[in-house]
Amino acid sequence: MRLRFIALSVFIIAMICCLAITVSADATWQAVGPFGGAYVNSFAIDPTNSQTIYAGTAGGLFKTTNGGASWTEVNVSGSAGNVFSLAIDPTNSQTIYAGVGCKLFKTTNSGVSWAAVGASACSGNGNSLAIDPTNSQTLYVGTSGGGVNKTTNGGASWTSVNIGGSAGDVNSIAINPTNSQTIYAGTSSGVYKTTNGGTSWTAVNSGMTNTFILSLAIDSTNSQIIYAGTNGANGGVYKTTNGGASWTAVWNSGAQVYAVAIDPTSSQTIYAGTYGSGLYKTTNGGSSWTAVNNGLTGTQINALAIDPTNSQTIYAGTFHGGDNTTTTGCSS
Repeated sequence: MRLRFIALSVFIIAMICCLAITVSADATWQAVGPFGGAYVNSFAIDPTNSQTIYAGTAGGLFKTTNGGASWTEVNVSGSAGNVFSLAIDPTNSQTIYAGVGCKLFKTTNSGVSWAAVGASACSGNGNSLAIDPTNSQTLYVGTSGGGVNKTTNGGASWTSVNIGGSAGDVNSIAINPTNSQTIYAGTSSGVYKTTNGGTSWTAVNSGMTNTFILSLAIDSTNSQIIYAGTNGANGGVYKTTNGGASWTAVWNSGAQVYAVAIDPTSSQTIYAGTYGSGLYKTTNGGSSWTAVNNGLTGTQINALAIDPTNSQTIYAGTFHGGDNTTTTGCSS
């Protein structure tokens, strides 16, 4: 299981997301939830209708069709389950994949019904999912201790494209938007890169002193620029401007960075969700960072999503230790 779950007690509660008006340093967050005490692992926003959002939590999958004003539980696997990861088919938003525990599930009708798509899709927990932007039948699943698995037929069959060595847990997968054969995997022992769709992998960690990678984000306007969020006492954000050949620390936050998101309308603006320190923002490509936590009472952020039609609206999935009256904010 991911490191973030190791020390959690059964008393941990979370409330999902918020809606914000601006993303300035004094932005105010609003809670949209709660969901029965289930911390939030992942988000997926419908690319054809940004009011439709899916939230994967430790207590199951939830869906809103009105931007978070109300939510409905979507039963994936016959029980609530722990939904680690989500991905929506970019060519058909009714097709969604959900990594639940040690299995991968698929719906072709926006969550009305689900089917498991191959036990081979998961060796350990399905930590991360990524769909090839040029061929939505091709999907990659990163697992806990199991490397990477790949399907080229929408989940009907799977092939192991293991990174090899001691890569460990695959916590994040990012596909180059201009060349889908180039893929990056953020693992518990660094960043790995393939340029042939997973046939072979190379470690690309030059310049990194912290190689426990929790999150990755590729700049859609320049695929050579990638940000990596790290774990541990010296956690923070690294940046590469040459496709992983070398990395530079752009934020030594000292906090685990579980989520990194790049503003789709302004690639110099990046958000980093941390474990315990809330959300931070840079508007200059990482040169300086500012906390944007006004109204955000839950400071342990697991997941981020930016509305593709309005980048001023951000969703942050959190968990927060305490009693069941705790509320947390979610968008900015």
